[in-house]
Amino acid sequence: QAPATPAAPASGLTKLVATTFSGVSSYSAPNNTFSATYNAYKIMVEITSASASSNFQLRARAGGTDYASGGYTVQRVTGITSSASADITSGTEWALLSNNTNTRYFISFDWYKPYGTGQHLAVGQIFNNNSSAAFMYNGVGARIDTADPYDAFTVYPSSGTITGSVAVYGYSL
Repeated sequence: QAPATPAAPASGLTKLVATTFSGVSSYSAPNNTFSATYNAYKIMVEITSASASSNFQLRARAGGTDYASGGYTVQRVTGITSSASADITSGTEWALLSNNTNTRYFISFDWYKPYGTGQHLAVGQIFNNNSSAAFMYNGVGARIDTADPYDAFTVYPSSGTITGSVAVYGYSL
């Protein structure tokens, strides 16, 4: 007898989280934001102000605890005005972009199967525009080398506080 076919994931783009935050050192999505209902998630974050120049970072969460044991890798391609560069970093979080005060940021991040097991992959883009009208674009590919399932995330600056908004959508491929 053939094995049972698993149920198809829900289809469409469904908003799961929409909130604002002000003057916080980090924002964590609610537990169970990610589940087996969808196999991909779009995370959208707008930072409207930051109290200090630092780095924006993102970590996976499970059961209300950030995964900070390492295994995060990010490949970035950065464009500033007419020049571009690339780098790769590894650490205890996904390092997304350095920031300055008086700068607006928009992060769009697609995370594939964060709730599943196996290597976790994500792709995203970050755009910022500072008060002197300079801008920067980052294309990001990211992975976590751990088989643990995750049900949420935390976004935070390496120092200072941030103000902004976040939305999370679930969808199926």
